[in-house]
Order: sequence, then structure tokens, then C-alpha cells
Amino acid sequence: MDVSDVRIGIIGLGYVRLPLAVEFGKKFHTTGFDINQARIAELEKGVDNTLEVDAEELRSANKLGYTSNVEDLRECNFYVVTVPTPIDKNKRPDLSPLKSASQLVTGPPPHPGAPPLPLHRVARTAEGRMADLGPLVSLQRA
Repeated sequence: MDVSDVRIGIIGLGYVRLPLAVEFGKKFHTTGFDINQARIAELEKGVDNTLEVDAEELRSANKLGYTSNVEDLRECNFYVVTVPTPIDKNKRPDLSPLKSASQLVTGPPPHPGAPPLPLHRVARTAEGRMADLGPLVSLQRA
């Protein structure tokens, strides 16, 4: 694939993901997706209420578009799934936002027992560097 063919989908536009979407959107066609329609509306007006990105930076990402319509992600061929993973009172992560976001990218399995589609997972280390954690298996419906 030629770099000019890269179409990035950023799923989740919170205070961590929006700056990432803006940087990608300066160089690559990027679609920023969030389920919060009010968030999309404010970003389209050049406003970030998290104050992570100012209006000038938002304008400089001239290849970045925003949507709450999952169908708009279909044209993407590279995805960054970054969603919250809240913890419960026993400090166990709630992975339901990740499961839902993963299904946006991979879709449901074509039939029960179908092999999962591969995703790639990356995490930030304590030192702030990105670490490759190897393949991530998409989550299937129970």
C-alpha cells in the first residue's frame, strides 16, 4: 500500500485521542469517530472542551474529519481504537467499551465459531514510550 492510500480511523475523540487525530490529520486522510454527537458538533466548530487542542491546531489538521456515523469508518484502512476502560470497585477493568469499539472495526463474526479477525495492540509504557504487545484477538459476541 502506498502511503497516499492510507485512510486512518481514530475511534474515540477524548483528551488523549483528539491530539493523535489532529497530528494524523495534518498528513493523512483521517476520520475521527465518537459516539457523542455533541462532541462531534463542537469539534466541527473548532472547539475542544478538553482544552487539549486549540482552535488553530484543529484548523491545521486539514485532512481530519469528524463523525458519529459508523458507516463513515468503512473507507478507512488503518484504525486506532482508543477508548476508556473504567475499573470497578475491585479495580478490574470494564472492557465493554473496548469490545464495542472493536466490533466497529472488525464487525461481528460472520457465523458462530468463525475465527477472530486479528487486530494489533500497542500500549504506552511507564516511561511514556509505545510498546508492541503483539496481536490482539478481536472479541466475539457471547
